[in-house]
This record gives sequence, structure tokens and C-alpha cells, in this order.
Amino acid sequence: MLQTISAFFWRISTWKTFVVALLAYVLWGGLVMTKGMQHIQDLCEQKVEILDLQFHSSPENTRAILGSYTAEAKQFGMVFGLVFDTIYPLVYGFLFIVTGCLVFRKRKEQFPWLFYLPLLPLLIIVVDYAENINIASLLYTFPSVSDIHINITSAFSSLKWILVVIEALLLFGGLIWFVLPSKQK
Repeated sequence: MLQTISAFFWRISTWKTFVVALLAYVLWGGLVMTKGMQHIQDLCEQKVEILDLQFHSSPENTRAILGSYTAEAKQFGMVFGLVFDTIYPLVYGFLFIVTGCLVFRKRKEQFPWLFYLPLLPLLIIVVDYAENINIASLLYTFPSVSDIHINITSAFSSLKWILVVIEALLLFGGLIWFVLPSKQK
């Protein structure tokens, strides 16, 4: 099954697909997600931290962040996180997948493990979903949230950001590798 999924992404990853994925990312990330974060700030009438953007958050820090949200901001944050921030991982994940396939296409035969590279962004999407569900749950149950729940949420946030950095480093390294000539046998 993983082989079929990887093969599908290698097959559909073209420069046209890249342009579509990039435009979707710019529109969704630059417009929808930015407007959503700004609306939370407006509802709180002050600048507040966004849990989804934290690499790690202690129980004390998380409670302080949640305590700075108004009831309306918590409600909006829950809905936004479960609807709009469910689409965003698909958008950036697809861009990661297509970019990785294009960057590593000419090296895939030489290094067979690269065939499974599209699976890393899929893992990032799953971890991001787990983070979003936990953040929505924290927003819903605040102020009676447990340290365990906060630590689980923070673990998903940390794991997401670690995986994103790994993906970004792979793509950056792959871009350098892409411009180098490949050795012919």
C-alpha cells in the first residue's frame, strides 16, 4: 500500500502540479490562515500567542495562552482549527510532496529509498491533525485541562515542527543535489 501511495505521488508530480500546489499554498497560507490568526487577535483585542505555532509549550505557558483568549476567540479558534486548519496541512503537505518528487526525481533510481520520500509529508499531516484535535479540545475544556493533555498536545506540536524541519532540510539539500550533475555508470 505504501508503495502504491508513493508511486501515485511520483506519477502526478510535474511542474504544472508544482505551480498549482504553490499557488494553493500561497493563497491558503497567506490569506486564509493569516486572516484566521488576525481574527483571533481581534477577538482578544490584543496580541495573543497561537498554540499551533508553538514548538513546545509548558502547562503553565499553555494555561497563560488559553487564559488570554476571550470566549469568542476560543470558540472561533476551535472551529477554525477543525475546519480551515484541517485543509492547510493538506495544502502544505501536497507542496512538500510535489517539490520532493521533482527535486529527487533524477536521483530516485540511484537511491531506491528516495521512492518513499512522499510518505514523510503524509506523516506530518497526520501529526498536525493530532495536534489540531488536541488544541481544539484544550480550547473547549479550558480552564479544566490536565497537565497530561497539555503535554500530549505539546508533544504533537514539537513532533510536527521537528518533521517539518527535517522535510525542509531534505528539500534544501535536494535542491543543491538537483543542480549537481549525476554520475553516470
